[in-house]
Amino acid sequence: MWFESRQGPVGEIGVPALSQPMGAVPTLRSLPAGSAVFASMDSSAALGFALDGRVRTLVDSRTPMHFDDLQFAMSRDLQRAVDPSAGLQRYGVRAAVVERDSGLCAWLDGDARWRPVQLAGAWSVFVREGEAAGGPRITALSPCGPRWVRAQCSPEALRELAAQLTRLLATRR
Repeated sequence: MWFESRQGPVGEIGVPALSQPMGAVPTLRSLPAGSAVFASMDSSAALGFALDGRVRTLVDSRTPMHFDDLQFAMSRDLQRAVDPSAGLQRYGVRAAVVERDSGLCAWLDGDARWRPVQLAGAWSVFVREGEAAGGPRITALSPCGPRWVRAQCSPEALRELAAQLTRLLATRR
């Protein structure tokens, strides 16, 4: 059973808003059915349940229940890799939901084949460049690290920042 709403500060039900990247669900739902999504161990189970089989979250923290060879290989090849590009390509990963403070986030942000499209609490969502899902590249906001705004913002980037903040606020309602 999946609870989407919470009631009161005492006896809350559901997932607290920022404890999981639930804001990423609409973006991931827009991917083609069956798409492979890399999600960290901390977020993959919640995303997997929320997406109800629409996409496949790889490296799943529910591995003891749902373990298979692909999940083991993903964990081996991507979690420990300095350059995960071969693993991401090999497993057909179309999107990634990663912690903002992770090395993988910084790697994805620095690789032109991936574009950051959404910030979801402590996580960022990246899609492959050329992927229709997810919307435009985030340029004014920083998807990784402790800073939320990139150091240098042109007037165009400031307008984009305002639009992105408006979208982020809209997903919180």
